[in-house]
Parts: sequence; C-alpha cells; structure tokens
Amino acid sequence: REYLYSVLPNKMKIFYIFYKDAEKRAVALTVNVGSAMDPPEDQGLAHFCAQMVFMGSKQYPTENAFDVFLSKNCGYTNAETSSLFTQYVFECEPKALYEGLKMFTDFFASPLFLLTAASKEIKNIESELSSRRKNEKERLGAISFQHLNKLNPLTKDSQALSDAFAGPKAGEILKEFHDKYYGANLMCAVVYSSFPFKEQQKIVEPLFSSLPMKTIDISNFGVDPPIYGEEYCGRLFQIVPTKNMRQLSFFWIFPFSQEFYDARASAYMETLINHEGESSLLTLLKKKALITNIAASSGFEYKIYASFSFSVVLTEKGEKEWLDVVEIIVSYLTMIQNTPIPDHFLREIETMMKLNFAFSWKDEYLCFAQELSSALFLLPPREIVSEGITTFNFSTKPIEDYNK
Repeated sequence: REYLYSVLPNKMKIFYIFYKDAEKRAVALTVNVGSAMDPPEDQGLAHFCAQMVFMGSKQYPTENAFDVFLSKNCGYTNAETSSLFTQYVFECEPKALYEGLKMFTDFFASPLFLLTAASKEIKNIESELSSRRKNEKERLGAISFQHLNKLNPLTKDSQALSDAFAGPKAGEILKEFHDKYYGANLMCAVVYSSFPFKEQQKIVEPLFSSLPMKTIDISNFGVDPPIYGEEYCGRLFQIVPTKNMRQLSFFWIFPFSQEFYDARASAYMETLINHEGESSLLTLLKKKALITNIAASSGFEYKIYASFSFSVVLTEKGEKEWLDVVEIIVSYLTMIQNTPIPDHFLREIETMMKLNFAFSWKDEYLCFAQELSSALFLLPPREIVSEGITTFNFSTKPIEDYNK
C-alpha cells in the first residue's frame, strides 16, 4: 500500500490509501464528538445524531436514499459512537465512489433530521442498548467509570436515551448539536481505493472542502477535573452476572503520559501477565485449580487518562477462594515491580510487536480505514499507519515508572 496525508483549507485531515488490488472503495470519517459531549438533559444525543444523520439531506431528501444506493452498488454503511468520537464508514464498488461520496458529504453538510425516521431509529438504539446492558464486559466497564469523578464528563451514562428524542423538538435538538460539533476542523477522513492519488484527490477534496469549520475548542475536553484520583482507588464491586460465569477483574486508571505511550510502557506488564509458559502466573493458578484463563490489556483516552486491566476466569474453587487469588496476583505484581527488567525480554517483545504489525490488516480494509481515521487525531502523520511500532525502541526507565 501507498499513503498520502493532506490537510484541507477548512482544517479537515485526509489520509489517502492507494492499493492497486482493492476490490472495493472505502471511506471512514471520524468526528471528535461522542457521548461525553451529551447535554445533561439529552443523554444519548451523540448516538442518536449518528443514527439520524443519514436519514435524508438537502440534496438527497429521501429517508433511505443512501442505503438504497449502496445496496445497488454492493455497498455497506455503519456508524459507531464512543465517549469522544463518532465514526462513519461506507464501502462501494469503484464506479460508485464519486456519487457515494457526494451523498455521504451532503449528510454532514445539510442533514434534514427527518422526524418521520426518529421512531424507527429510537427503536434500533433501544434494541442495541438492551443488548449492551446484557454484555458483561459492557456492564463492568460502565460500573467502573460511573464510580469515578462524576464531575468529569466521561463518567456519563453512555447507555441512556432521553425521552425528548421521541417528541416534536427532536429535530431542533439534533440540529443544534450538529451545528455545534460537526465542523470540518473536528473531522478526519480516510479514503481507501485502487485509484491513483491524483484521481482520489480530484474526487474527494472538492466535496470535503465544502464542509464548514466550527469555532468550538474541545482540545482540553475531559482533562479537568481529572477523572481519576486516590479517593476512587481500592474499591471492590461485587456484580451478579446475567449468565453463568465466574470472573475476577482488576482495573487501574491514572494520568495519561506521552512518555509512557511513546515507550509502549504497558507492553511489558501485559506480556508477563498474558504469558502461558511453565513459570507463568496462569500456570501457577491453574495448578492450584483456581482459574482457567487470564487476559490483560491497556488503553487510553488521549491527554485525559490511561488504563490497565486484566481479568481471570475463576473455577468453582477459585470463586470460593478468590481472596487467595488476589493475594497471589498482588504478590506476582510486586515481584515484577522489584525485579530488574531483562533486556533480552524487551527485545523479544519489541520483535513480536513489529512482526504482528507487519502481518496485520491485509484484508480487513474497512476496519483498517476506521482505525486510521481516529488515529489521525492522536498521532503525527508518519506514525498513523504503524502507530510508531516500526520506529520505537523499548527503554527501561519509563517501563519501571509505569509498573510502579
């Protein structure tokens, strides 16, 4: 693949991908607005807006015009909302790219927010939220965040849906929210195509350049007051699951550090906890018949916080003796903190990360484009594709600081 980065006069960032063997064309657009920006009286508005945007525009007023167009051109579309971002994607046959992108752009420029479509979309959202509430991972995440600093907007209930959306003022509420946040300077897009760059730019840039800028500044949104703090640590939540399962989970949240991110400081702890060899934590707890599986992961919301978590699947014995499991895990983590980091192990992790990158995303082009459209907000252009994996080198000091 070949890549080209561009910034339009309206400050919209575009990332072009040329792949000569691409069978379809894909476009992913991410807007820097999500459920954390929902007004207190209109919870669920970012999600509702994401569903309603495609329900008619000034040039294409028919409610399902985009879906009909894509179905005729072997296409697909979807929208997703997280705390800080809303992502839109679509794919289609090569011959349909210009018309598809023209329709796609007009939904962001002049959506109609037809109330005739509201009731159907509300039902779709309610069905989605009902499914999420039954998902144990979603439930655990929601509980964890709702017991952090409630003055921080990221602790809002992302599974709420205001009754106002079913009323006569729904269109006004949507338009006000859209007018406030849906600016080109708050958007990043990725175009994936077999067309040469000049041809892609000729199609894309006149359309996306027509989108207006917004004056709102959200560069420090969610930073203050901090979502984390000592008063929110050391808490125990006992949750009754919706299905038969036994799980013990640990969750840490702390300030975001660019140094930790650049050094991939979490990778060392993740690798040791996920290790399945003879001397691993998993093997020890399995021999004691306390657990059957373990999984660790890390994450971040850029500039706002970083997190580290891992879960173990308990046996019946492990459920009864869960305090013993906690004691063993704490002892293991303390050992990691107090043991010098072997350089050869870091080199091994580094090599595996680079190999995983080299052999990833060969076919999942739509997911690839979607990932990159959000990465455009967070990373310098040269690191957008690799997330810096091909150029970084592990350093012991930031890893030791992270482990503490």
